[in-house]
Amino acid sequence: MSTSPDTDWQDARPRAISMTSMHANSFWVIGATTRDDRRKIVELEEAKSLESAGDEAQKARAALTNPKGRLAQEVSWLPGVAPKKASQAVASIEKRGLAVAYDEGLPPLARANLTAAAFELAQDVVPHQMAAFVIKLAELVDAIDLAATMLDINEDRAVAGFPEVLDEAAVEAELGDRRSAYKSAIKGALDRMESAHLIESMLLMVRQATDEGRRPAPALIDDLVDTYALEVEPILSSRAERIALEIQNAIGFAPQGKAKVSVAINTIEEMSRVWCTIAKPIQLSAKARGTTDQSSFGLGAKIRSLGITLNNDHNMIELAERTTALVRELFADLPELAEIADLDAKKLLKLKQSAIDATQRDDQWASSITFRSEVGILFKDELAISPEGVQWKGRTYPLSWITAVRWGGVRQSVNGIPTGTDYTIGIGTQIGSMVIQLKKEATYTKFLDCLWRAVCVRLIVEMTQALKAGKTLSFGSIEISDTHAYLVRSKLFGSGDPVKLDWSHVHIWSDNGKVVMGSRNDKKVSGTASYIDHWNAHILEHVVRGAFKKGVGKLSDYLT
Repeated sequence: MSTSPDTDWQDARPRAISMTSMHANSFWVIGATTRDDRRKIVELEEAKSLESAGDEAQKARAALTNPKGRLAQEVSWLPGVAPKKASQAVASIEKRGLAVAYDEGLPPLARANLTAAAFELAQDVVPHQMAAFVIKLAELVDAIDLAATMLDINEDRAVAGFPEVLDEAAVEAELGDRRSAYKSAIKGALDRMESAHLIESMLLMVRQATDEGRRPAPALIDDLVDTYALEVEPILSSRAERIALEIQNAIGFAPQGKAKVSVAINTIEEMSRVWCTIAKPIQLSAKARGTTDQSSFGLGAKIRSLGITLNNDHNMIELAERTTALVRELFADLPELAEIADLDAKKLLKLKQSAIDATQRDDQWASSITFRSEVGILFKDELAISPEGVQWKGRTYPLSWITAVRWGGVRQSVNGIPTGTDYTIGIGTQIGSMVIQLKKEATYTKFLDCLWRAVCVRLIVEMTQALKAGKTLSFGSIEISDTHAYLVRSKLFGSGDPVKLDWSHVHIWSDNGKVVMGSRNDKKVSGTASYIDHWNAHILEHVVRGAFKKGVGKLSDYLT
């Protein structure tokens, strides 16, 4: 801290109270110094007893003349400070308040003791000052040196005629008691603050002491956070249960639509922000220690799970993004959870982009299969195809209903002179069929192009699936299974004999408006299906030619 101790401490000065642990120290009670011998201590106790009730003075004398009791008083006093300066420093606590923490001329232990006493008196300290003073005290505590403390104590004892302290463990134990006293003094000052200011002070303290969780805090800060965590645990636990209940409500609302789920997420977000405001000092402290606050991890995981459920089970990707963003924001100081949430966010972004791409593809597909034309000269009929279905002469068949198609053209002539081509398109469903007659090649060609994309691609897939399932399909005089063709050997008289051929012995061609299959080894074995008269002859030809080109032994392998 570079702030001057004389400029910014007015709000931190104590009010009304005038007794601190320093004023209760035996040296202060009877007005003794660390260099007074036994005789002087007795005289001071007798004089003090005449002024007021003698119990406190007698206890002080006993403590200062007993080696063990004296060590406790020395460590909690001002070791290494001249007697007059020590007396002045204690007398100034009430006036100077927490500014005593910045008395650079005093040893760390003496400054820590004076600062703790100032905390005992502190009232109405604003959060940023509270954080700064606590950090300063924690730094002073870390700077206390056992050997230097023993040297300061023993130098005064040599003057006062008391035996030296040689037991390092005894001094270390007293210093441990002092650390507990410091924590209690700070906690008392924090408890006198409004709840919101207390939480803000804790957060500022941990943020600054750990550099946002990037380095370990002084031990005193860790002790304070541990105490804070114990005290707020019932509050956090109760609030976490309410948030968990609201998460279940959000999942329950999902079948009713995004609006109700969104309202529930608003509540979850509001409650979680309050929860994390309280828990943030604990989260940062755990991060600085290389651990994870399990309560925070548990709550963050539940919110993340909500997002996963909304996306996977209800296709609510935008709401899943909201919950993921909330986890990333509120639990950023939990490295494991933050990393998982970052991955979730990337996956959701990809899913969202995929959905956008799929929508664009759907739009492109819809555009590619949409066609409308008026047919006829005097009396016009509308022929149309779109994602809604095929429309002709007031009848409409949805695309999903269509199970069979056939088409072809027949050239017409009079006395050998071509008069045009009649085009026929058949649309079949399980409940009926319709036949479309056209004269214009452009209309015929454009409609078939749309029909192929809208229906025939699906029929190809369905045909290969049926064959893979073991079905046998018939087209004119051709029957097929997944692995064989069933053709006919022609005879001069009577019907031909059926012949079963695997696909390696079959070839295919077109002739006079028909698809033809024949044996590679026997010209008398063949079968035909008319493009214009037999349902799905075009689909049959496409699948068989595609399988032959791909070199597969089963027709169902064509699309794999």
